[in-house]
Amino acid sequence: MAYAQSKWENECPKAAGKTRGQGRPFFALSWTVAHPLSADSPLFGVTEAKLRDEEAEILVSLIGIDETVSQTIHARFSYTADDIAWGASFVDVLSRTPHGLIQVDLDHFHDLQK
Repeated sequence: MAYAQSKWENECPKAAGKTRGQGRPFFALSWTVAHPLSADSPLFGVTEAKLRDEEAEILVSLIGIDETVSQTIHARFSYTADDIAWGASFVDVLSRTPHGLIQVDLDHFHDLQK
């Protein structure tokens, strides 16, 4: 399923004659959280084998504001060595249509490449 939306339609849905969220995803912000593996990182030099041997767990805690209801949202995640796709990255799901719209290919949203 590919999805494309113009910038104007995204910012002014009522003017475009549409109600936000009409069965289409709306991403107000897109964030990537990254932890650089520099010499100062506690994960620097850690291998898959070391994480497994020590039964290590990586805990991630995110806090944000839901602008719709002005409420603080908390999310917590836990990852073990089994949850990590070693040596992989996500495939690129963004492209531009011939008309210059940004297109998101949701069919490949969770796909990985090595």
